[in-house]
Amino acid sequence: LNKMTVQDDSPTKMSAVPDILSQAPSIAACYLRPHPVCCLFISWNGCIVLVYDGFPPPLVQAKTRIASNNNAENFGSKWPKTTLGAVTDDADELSEEQ
Repeated sequence: LNKMTVQDDSPTKMSAVPDILSQAPSIAACYLRPHPVCCLFISWNGCIVLVYDGFPPPLVQAKTRIASNNNAENFGSKWPKTTLGAVTDDADELSEEQ
């Protein structure tokens, strides 16, 4: 597999990820817990994200398995979060008051 980037998310490369994750041993189910101090965060380009309190061991295992197959990890996926809202590329960024 080639390195995957935001600009290079072709269906062929993206379809390889389920194959990588389905390899033995299986990865256990897990839960993400919101960060106890500050669970909402304004990310790049004003995107609102829900921030979690670290990656549980099964997700670390999945991330390691994907990385070991030469898939580069983007900066934004190195910390646990879920995007709750996104804006278009030409929208103004949110202010602190918003």
